[in-house]
Amino acid sequence: MLSRRHLATCQYKTILVAGAPRVACKAHGVVTVSVPWAEPGSGLTAMFEALVIDWLKKASTSAVSRLMGLSWNAIDGMMQRAVKRGLSRREALCVTLMAEGYEDLKGSKYDWLYNPENMTRNQKKRFKALRDSTLKTA
Repeated sequence: MLSRRHLATCQYKTILVAGAPRVACKAHGVVTVSVPWAEPGSGLTAMFEALVIDWLKKASTSAVSRLMGLSWNAIDGMMQRAVKRGLSRREALCVTLMAEGYEDLKGSKYDWLYNPENMTRNQKKRFKALRDSTLKTA
């Protein structure tokens, strides 16, 4: 049985309890299947963690700790998981950008910095080709 703290309901602490399937894995033995509403081992639902992360944007860790009834370590764990999720999304985006048209962009960073009026004929030609391409760059 999984037990995760969820957002308060009418000012009452809410705990979700659910039976998650367990499966036999050749590499790891018997493991509990991940659920979409919580990260493994967190003890909190994803919605609860999202609320805490939002509060941390506005208040100190100790203030959020008092407000939510959590320890400093619990909040630190949430922050670490949030940073890990953000970094994994950023790495996935970088891999996509590098794979998509990387050869066309290679060596072109200065072409984007020049004023078109001051470019040589060759630079203008390269820049026009890049601008007209279907690459998705930012």
